[in-house]
Amino acid sequence: MAVGEPQDPQVALVMDDVKRTTAIAAFNDSEGGIIIREGLYKDVANVIADLAANYESMDHIALIKKCALMSERIDFLRAMERAKPNSEIARKALEELTTA
Repeated sequence: MAVGEPQDPQVALVMDDVKRTTAIAAFNDSEGGIIIREGLYKDVANVIADLAANYESMDHIALIKKCALMSERIDFLRAMERAKPNSEIARKALEELTTA
């Protein structure tokens, strides 16, 4: 165990969650994060428009590909949007673990 690391492995895991979610939340609020979010929203809207206009003529593989692309973008957006609330939850959990 390195110097400065918590003895309790659960505390270490929660500290890691706090670091990651805080970093994602900071990126989400940055100019670059805003640009990426806008691009992801446009990608999702374009996929929906494409599916709505062409679903009757698309083959099964093309439909799956479009839906997978949309799902990937939505998952990334969800991670970015939930970072700040998840960071607050992790901070509260860390506080409870370290004051107990």
